[in-house]
Amino acid sequence: HLLAEYGLLGGAGFLFFLGAHLGRGWQAFQKLGPRRVALSGHPLSNNLALNIGAFGAVGAYLIHSVLDFNLHIPANVCLLAFVFGILANPGRDREKENPKKTAAMNWRRVALPVLGLLLLAVSLRHVRAEYFAERARVALRDERHLSAMRWAQQAVALDDQNPETLFYLGESRVRRAEALSNPLAVISFYEAALDPFQRALALAPNDETFLIALGRAYDALGRFPEGEWMFGRALAWDPRSGVVQKSYAAHLEWWRRAGVARSPRNELPDKNAPLPANSPPAP
Repeated sequence: HLLAEYGLLGGAGFLFFLGAHLGRGWQAFQKLGPRRVALSGHPLSNNLALNIGAFGAVGAYLIHSVLDFNLHIPANVCLLAFVFGILANPGRDREKENPKKTAAMNWRRVALPVLGLLLLAVSLRHVRAEYFAERARVALRDERHLSAMRWAQQAVALDDQNPETLFYLGESRVRRAEALSNPLAVISFYEAALDPFQRALALAPNDETFLIALGRAYDALGRFPEGEWMFGRALAWDPRSGVVQKSYAAHLEWWRRAGVARSPRNELPDKNAPLPANSPPAP
């Protein structure tokens, strides 16, 4: 998941972080364990116990993270941050401290809080957009389509580079269309949903959710060849996805019931192919 979000740079940063803390923890273990016993003969040490416990916690999380996204839970992240803090700083030997060196280290420690404040300042500009996007998501979940549209439009106005917000806007228009009986209004809402879906897909071209949503909107407008293209791209990316397969089957059934001629589909489109050009709806 880290590689998917941040790429090789994020993965390399994580490995450096993990290696540095484990290395520091091992140095502390050598100092608190074998060396301490050899010099004093007293094996009992609270710091050594914390060090061993921290190693155990990191090992357990590494094994668990192979099977689950447990660090998506904020409480788990805070706990593991505390554990890494124990590994990084198992204790200070004040008798051997150099006052000048300690003062220099204190200045370096200011760098992390300053970096945190800078990151906070950068993220604050997205707070309002994220707030409106969350309101749109909740309204969409509760089937309050007009409210979802209003919140999503405000979020997109503040940040048009978030594909999820664009999806909320398009999906709210689709669901509004499904709730209406006036054919002209239905077509109008479906057509209005195309633009946010296309923009979301342009930002995240590998996301099958956006491909399926856009394909369904094309189908609702009778533009089945374009819907076929979207579902074909989704299948090309993930041919084993049950969601994609069911959505494609529903698309074919909808096309069959519409009675529109369909040319044989010989092969899946290239997954990197661009979106089809907009064409007028089928009569």
